[in-house]
Amino acid sequence: MIPKKKQVIIGLLIPLLILVAMTITPLLTVLFGRDVILETEPYDPRDLFRGDYVRLHYRIDQINIDKFSSDIRENPSHYKDKYLYILLKEKADSHVVDHVSAEKPKEQLYLKGKLRDPYQFERIQPENQGISLVFSLDKFFVPENTGSGLEDLSRKGDLLARVKVFGGYAYLEEVFPKNI
Repeated sequence: MIPKKKQVIIGLLIPLLILVAMTITPLLTVLFGRDVILETEPYDPRDLFRGDYVRLHYRIDQINIDKFSSDIRENPSHYKDKYLYILLKEKADSHVVDHVSAEKPKEQLYLKGKLRDPYQFERIQPENQGISLVFSLDKFFVPENTGSGLEDLSRKGDLLARVKVFGGYAYLEEVFPKNI
């Protein structure tokens, strides 16, 4: 039987250890991650209760069906709630999708994402080849009274995002206009 004093100490340490463990992946990403520049697409958010933030939508959120490996295209429902690996390549002054794989890459720069809806493969139309993925990079909180300018740039498609990527995990560092 553990003495009462040790039980209290263990009871206080466990939540503290859990909180510290939650910060390890973001901290490693900030310290050791590679910079990736992603293009945003127009999106118009409004929320008076959450403070100033910019809601972001990225060009890589919609990926052409041809970029997916054949095993994903043939059996997308198997990948529901599983991570897919979005391999990136640099093109001009931003990063774009090279291809999407179910296998974790050994060396190439990649993001982890999940299918928004695995059944969208069945509903794909020839004129709309995009498959939606979720990366959890959609909100960026900004200093008070600065969000509307960034929203205007986002609506025009003139906003870029600097993201740190480490082991597939992405951390949104900043957003800035394309012309900088």
